[in-house]
Amino acid sequence: LICSVMLVLMMTSSSKVTYEKKRINKSGKYDQDNNRIEWTITVNEEGSDIAGATLTDDLFNNITDIKISPEKGYYINKDSNGKITSIDFKATDGKLNCNTYTITYYTDAKQKYDKQVIKNNASLNKDGHSDGTSADVTVPAIKQEVYKELSKANKGENNLYTLDWEAGFTI
Repeated sequence: LICSVMLVLMMTSSSKVTYEKKRINKSGKYDQDNNRIEWTITVNEEGSDIAGATLTDDLFNNITDIKISPEKGYYINKDSNGKITSIDFKATDGKLNCNTYTITYYTDAKQKYDKQVIKNNASLNKDGHSDGTSADVTVPAIKQEVYKELSKANKGENNLYTLDWEAGFTI
């Protein structure tokens, strides 16, 4: 049994064509309104059999929310603290799993005083073969406001002034 994938290769007598499917893609974007990062992983876009494959990701243990579509054909593995460690894909018809999965999950964006680039790696492993992908998301620096204000001026001897300043900042 094979999943339905159409592949047409033309070969001449002196050339060799190798076609290797990439079974995983990843992207990410910063959600400023909620101060979090949305990560999206697409698994098996070309419809191969992924029954028995395992998906791992550097940031699975930091997930705050996850959505997987379609909602069948996988099992989420968790550690003793309830944190996600991996996702195993299982057969959906008793033998194969040719579904394309979209996994969207969120992690908190820990803003700092300087902008930062978060690099996240994911891999899909099956039968000793591993496909990897990564995505980078830039999290902007925390907005800081600094102010200085003259609060009082006192005229002293020889027309010299003593100035009192108030300074502050917000984070």
